[in-house]
Amino acid sequence: TIALAMGEQGLPSRLLAPKYGGFLTFGALAAGSESAPGQPSIADMTQVYRLKQQGSDTRVFGVIGDPIKHSMSPVIHNAAFEALGVDAVYLPFLVTDIEDFMDTFVAHKLAGCSITIPHKEHVAGYCADVDPVAQQIGAINTIVASASSSSGEDKALRASNTDWVAAISAIEAKLAAVDGGSGSGLEGQRVCILGSGGTARALAFGAISRGARVTIANRTLSKAQALAKELGCEAMSLEDLESSSEAAGSVLINTTSVGMSPNVDQAAVSQQVVARFALVFDAIYNPLRTKLLQMAEEEAKLTVSGVEMFIGQAAEQFKQFTGGRDPPLELMRDKVMERL
Repeated sequence: TIALAMGEQGLPSRLLAPKYGGFLTFGALAAGSESAPGQPSIADMTQVYRLKQQGSDTRVFGVIGDPIKHSMSPVIHNAAFEALGVDAVYLPFLVTDIEDFMDTFVAHKLAGCSITIPHKEHVAGYCADVDPVAQQIGAINTIVASASSSSGEDKALRASNTDWVAAISAIEAKLAAVDGGSGSGLEGQRVCILGSGGTARALAFGAISRGARVTIANRTLSKAQALAKELGCEAMSLEDLESSSEAAGSVLINTTSVGMSPNVDQAAVSQQVVARFALVFDAIYNPLRTKLLQMAEEEAKLTVSGVEMFIGQAAEQFKQFTGGRDPPLELMRDKVMERL
């Protein structure tokens, strides 16, 4: 059998050919020399996705989102699988229809997935077990096919959120490093979160749980107000954030995709807004130094890169994917930094 689907959505058909008994697969000789959309390079096929090591028993994991080709999750998870001798592969899945993908997930017995923009708030209904914290947040970034669940179903899907602990811990670690550990973290601090999606939900929940006073700022005020009402915090529009000098605080958190590669010259807010906060955190990790973080550095503000959140949440996901095995953190960090 030879079945190779075209385009970015067809990439899994090329990367999983050995697992599903494909006679052959096809890739570009080098990155940049693709003859059609969706072709991976031979180097990535053999080194990142380890085609020669795949077999019918290889477990399939992945990350779903739209867009997704910027994601470095496949690089770090596949490196970690290889380092620990885990017979598994991790792919990027461009998903525009979440219902269709979840049907495919079950039909092809995929083992687990990371969830990113814009699907974090839309997968809970497909999962038999939802972690209480993830349920309270209202956003999910990890699903794992479990052989047993509280519902008693075979291969039920278990959902959780590993975003908030990773991000909040990284922010508090930077604050502690500056005050020598004598401070109280985010307790009592004013935190402004840009965005109203799944990541904003998770980080707002985390900040509030740490005792912070949180404001949600979004381009569409109604969305900010809806999220703020759910979480019991304040809301404002980005326009008001820009115009009000009183809109200031300790921590500014960006959870939007503004500034993500390839749009690296963009920032969600102006430098005037950045100047009103002591610490700036950007959930984006590609590029490493986003425009927002560059503006913060110019203002001599503390900064925390999205890499810290990315590695932290991925490490917890890896534990869930492998039944509790400790991830090779330094290797995962090195792989990210190599790509960045």
